[in-house]
Amino acid sequence: MQKADVIIVCYNKLEYTKLCVNSILEKTKHINLIIVNNSSEKDSIDWMNMLSVKENNVHVIHCQENEGWVGGVNKGVEYSLAMTKSPVIVISNNDIVVSTGWLEGYLEVLNQPEVGMVGGVSNAVSGKQNVAIKYHKPVLSEEAQFLIGFNFAMKAETIRQLIALDGFFLDPIFNNGASDDLDLSLRVRKLGYKLIIDRQVYIHHFMSVTLQDEMKRQSLDANTFYAKYQEVLFKKWGENPFYQEINVLIGVPTWGTMDWRFWLSTVTCNLPFKHAFHPIVRRLPDMARNELADMSVNMGFTHVLFLDDDMAFDQQDIFTQLLSHNVDVVGVRAYTRQTPHYPCVFFKGNETQFYKEIDFDSNGLREVDAIGASMLLVKTDVFRKMEKPYFEFRGVKILGKGDSSFGEDILFGKKAKEYGFKVYCDTDIEIGHIGDNAMITRKSYHKAIGKE
Repeated sequence: MQKADVIIVCYNKLEYTKLCVNSILEKTKHINLIIVNNSSEKDSIDWMNMLSVKENNVHVIHCQENEGWVGGVNKGVEYSLAMTKSPVIVISNNDIVVSTGWLEGYLEVLNQPEVGMVGGVSNAVSGKQNVAIKYHKPVLSEEAQFLIGFNFAMKAETIRQLIALDGFFLDPIFNNGASDDLDLSLRVRKLGYKLIIDRQVYIHHFMSVTLQDEMKRQSLDANTFYAKYQEVLFKKWGENPFYQEINVLIGVPTWGTMDWRFWLSTVTCNLPFKHAFHPIVRRLPDMARNELADMSVNMGFTHVLFLDDDMAFDQQDIFTQLLSHNVDVVGVRAYTRQTPHYPCVFFKGNETQFYKEIDFDSNGLREVDAIGASMLLVKTDVFRKMEKPYFEFRGVKILGKGDSSFGEDILFGKKAKEYGFKVYCDTDIEIGHIGDNAMITRKSYHKAIGKE
């Protein structure tokens, strides 16, 4: 196993530093641990010095003044390249706790010549690397546009290329450690390397324990503080350097026979975005939807559009209209095949476990508690943060309807909201169920209940 240098920058917060360092030393072999002391108080200095005497592979760099996160990391990198000279360098916050096998996971990914940077997943981090705290270990990795700097690894040679090109590892303009990781991600990609999230590596993160002191010193709340450095990033790279092209997986659960009206609806739609059309044949609806959700995560799609094969519609811009809302979960008005063809749009009833259907007029986007998945657009990030299974085929109690034998879409809405996501209905879009003799729409529902 090749050796790696792990660089940790510390400014006080000794209790967190101890947790971090002890977890690394306990769960990691073949490393040099380089601790950069950013002018901490005496208790931290004494502990670091004691540790460096006790452990041969621990090196401590003492800064006379606080160099900031960026300055501290750059000092650690300079020491690693000149002194210990390991082929892999890990940059880590001091408020993390590693899990067994974390470094081996990074090294395996970095063995691929096209990879320039790799990071794990965590309970407290921005973007795709965030997972539910109740962690289910996945088995795949995926490419990312950026990695968050709480803990990541790079080849020393890649770092040398960055320094040769720019004159530094982390850009000093991001001094206190906000947006420096985004800037680094852009620079690594500019060299032609990939950024990889290794979902087999879990790192617990307490998050910003040192940075919070800096926010207090500047009398700034978190949003203002991060916005300040985001502005620096945008000034350097231009507005929105992480623009992500829309890439939609259009997934169709089907038993293998699709009505010509369904095909006509889909082939006449405008699709001004990247997409893949993927039928899932002969699976129960919950199994098919779960399989599609996993595909969207593992194959880098930005959205999943769930579309049942017994629906029809005539709006050419129907998919782009759903995308234009830019919300986590959004569906449309559709009605059940069974009489009285009630709407598949739901609010919670008088008791938590009960739901009641809502018949909307066309009046724009409305937040709901659950919605049918006959046409349902979901951002892939929703599945990254939820525990599996996303969809469950269980009965759901609906007020006035008794026990329903199908409820995977209602249960998905409930689960999404428990994870902090919002669920919407675009009430301006109505699609029809393909019935035996006619399309089932709102008109069918009103006729069945005697309103027409």
